[in-house]
Amino acid sequence: MLESLIKAGAFDFTGRDRAELFACIDECACMPRRLAQRDRVAGQVSLFDEQTHAATAARRQSIRPWNEHEKLSYEKELLGFYVSGHPLDAYADVFAAKNYRSIASLGELDDRAQFKIAGAIVEVEKKFTKKEGKPFAVVWLEDLMDTLEVVVWNEVYLKVSDILVPGRVVELKATLDRRDEMLRATAVEIKPLAAARSNGATERSEDTSQVSAIRLRFSSATTGDELRQVRNILVSSPGRHPVQLLFDRGNGNSLRLDAGTEFRVDLTPDLAEKLSRWLVTEQHQ
Repeated sequence: MLESLIKAGAFDFTGRDRAELFACIDECACMPRRLAQRDRVAGQVSLFDEQTHAATAARRQSIRPWNEHEKLSYEKELLGFYVSGHPLDAYADVFAAKNYRSIASLGELDDRAQFKIAGAIVEVEKKFTKKEGKPFAVVWLEDLMDTLEVVVWNEVYLKVSDILVPGRVVELKATLDRRDEMLRATAVEIKPLAAARSNGATERSEDTSQVSAIRLRFSSATTGDELRQVRNILVSSPGRHPVQLLFDRGNGNSLRLDAGTEFRVDLTPDLAEKLSRWLVTEQHQ
């Protein structure tokens, strides 16, 4: 219950970040039992003395705040609607400039008509064809007013599978399917869509598969704490460039792993400084 209330924003009045409150749930649930045991041993009767508050404050950890996508996704998941904003608010100028159709207007089109819309992915269901076992996906895409179910068959899916994640805003070219009462669509092309910059200019949508990777190298003595440190740096700097992890095996060979789409970053000077211990520069690749 506490998890749901925090995710829905019910405790925002405290002025504390939702991620911080969420991380404290387990500790807070165990706290009364710990304090009661301590007081029984010490012969104390008050649970609200200065020592208690000092101990609680000392145990606070540095927690990464949820980004806007995470906060809004939790609100939609629990309440069925957004409270503190909408994932597409930052894209309003882009939508207007490109004159996309709205999902609600698709009912005016004939069966098999082609159209172009834009929206945020709210759910992805990955499947396999019955005969050949080829992967495909069913995606639910929403704009500011409505939601559309889109089938992404294998030919298109293989090109865009890495961007089919909830919260990602995309441009969709598709064919309308009106055979049932509910409108559906079949994807022809899907591209990631960039929000407008603060100065009013618009970032160019790019095929992320063409963006160069950032490489981080780790020695054979790398510890779990070191990897967690790198993880926290990456998740706090979201961007477009994929990250590759190179692990030295001690025999002259390296193991290369892709960090995953959730760890894409833009290599700003500040981020390069934070990653300088592990960053592989061009001349050393």
